[in-house]
Amino acid sequence: MQILIKVSLMLVLILSTQTIFAEEFSSTNLQLLYGKGFDDRYYGFNTQNEKMSAITLEHFGTWSLGDNFFFVDFLQGDFVDFDGNLTGQKNIIYGEWLTRLSLPRLINQKWKMGFVQDIYLAAQMDRGGDGFRANMIGAGLDLKIPGFDSFGLNFLYRKDRFNSPTYQITPFWSASMIYKSVAFYFEGYFDVNGTDFDGTDINGQPQLLLGFNSERMKLLNNCRMGIEWYFHRNDHIAVQVPQIVLKWIW
Repeated sequence: MQILIKVSLMLVLILSTQTIFAEEFSSTNLQLLYGKGFDDRYYGFNTQNEKMSAITLEHFGTWSLGDNFFFVDFLQGDFVDFDGNLTGQKNIIYGEWLTRLSLPRLINQKWKMGFVQDIYLAAQMDRGGDGFRANMIGAGLDLKIPGFDSFGLNFLYRKDRFNSPTYQITPFWSASMIYKSVAFYFEGYFDVNGTDFDGTDINGQPQLLLGFNSERMKLLNNCRMGIEWYFHRNDHIAVQVPQIVLKWIW
């Protein structure tokens, strides 16, 4: 079974990367984040003073047969180990790459089924600078939900470094409201996955942002600012941290 998963994962990645430079639509952003309350010993995001800053590079793009999404976090703080002792480490790198292939488009067919807009074969890789890794394969859906610009669900078979093979379910969304020259954005995701000893693990980072919709100063339209809610919970941990966010989009 694991061999089949690896082969499937490689196939999806190869097919997607062959056309990653021929994107039909793309959006890239750079985020600056800062928050206090980071005592997440499960993920290793725990610092001596519980303060942590981050720079996040994020990209989403579509192409003729699917879409790609990736982000890289550059985290900074005085990190401590599980017992609270300084590790001497001040920087952590973490990244994820999700790629999806539209099954209807693969067979040159249009998908029409109520609020389901598309169905995908999905694969995801998560990597951390401390050696963490997780590989996933499964299916994804794009849904038409009133009030949302986009809404999706991914259902994945997950194999990570610390747990037996399990599941991961990821809802993700984007919604906006524009009033004259001001815009409000609500976007984010939640990952829900199983573990061997910690029950159901839930983590997410939804954002509520303020932006602009100005014809006179179009450069400001690329800038958004607001709050990100860092949320992580399982049977042995409960961490919630509000973070200040400044986002630049191009």
